[in-house]
Amino acid sequence: MGRILAVTNAKGGVGKTSTVANLGAALALEGKSVLLVDFDSQGSLTWHLGYDPDDYRGLSIYEAIIGKHQLPDSMIETKYAVHLVPANLDLSAVELDFLSDFMTDGVPWQSRLRQLVYDYKEYYDFVLIDTGPSFGVLTINALVAAEEVIIPLSCDYLSMRGLGQLMGVLRKVKDRWNQELTIAGVLATMYDGRTKHSREVLQETRKALAGKILVFDTVIRKSVKFQEAPLVGEPITVYDPGFWGSKSYRKLAQEVIDLDKKGR
Repeated sequence: MGRILAVTNAKGGVGKTSTVANLGAALALEGKSVLLVDFDSQGSLTWHLGYDPDDYRGLSIYEAIIGKHQLPDSMIETKYAVHLVPANLDLSAVELDFLSDFMTDGVPWQSRLRQLVYDYKEYYDFVLIDTGPSFGVLTINALVAAEEVIIPLSCDYLSMRGLGQLMGVLRKVKDRWNQELTIAGVLATMYDGRTKHSREVLQETRKALAGKILVFDTVIRKSVKFQEAPLVGEPITVYDPGFWGSKSYRKLAQEVIDLDKKGR
């Protein structure tokens, strides 16, 4: 039975999409079957893996979540050994759809994504859901669908200050709609060890969360290569397999796999 993880943070530019794409590809390299779900109307994950979101109008996660077709009808078998459910701007209409159709076939708005992906746990070792930079309808659906959350946290004070707000949202979702929800861990991103600022933020985050929430040993450092890889539509593990960033995501993949062995 597979695991469903949402990668989320309301702050933009912290590496959510990069984490989903690169962690997914790294898990596949470890022999795991992986489904990636683009649940951001910007379609950033779809772009990252080399697909034009507009090419999938009518065959995206949007059509699946409003019940026009089944989830497998939208799946792309990528050349990176992962399956992808693409998204595009059509997904931005889902909030209005939910307001006008609060309950469909007995399923309330906040559980639509869960209804879609839960049955596919038996076919995949990992289902990773990319989310947008907000706590709106789409992100709430992702958190209700997920069993675990990975929180990318860029190494700056504004991101660290926003962590408390995110924890509050996760608690509310857990209390109201998804008692299974746990935090798999916090992933430090955009780290620049040359600056005192980055070093202090990472140190303080580890100290504040010690004994409460896991902060992954893996740290994702800043590099222009993380911006270059999406331009050619590749995960970093394919764009430059020998790059330290590729090795970092493979290390993260092993950490995530090992969590399951520890009973997570």
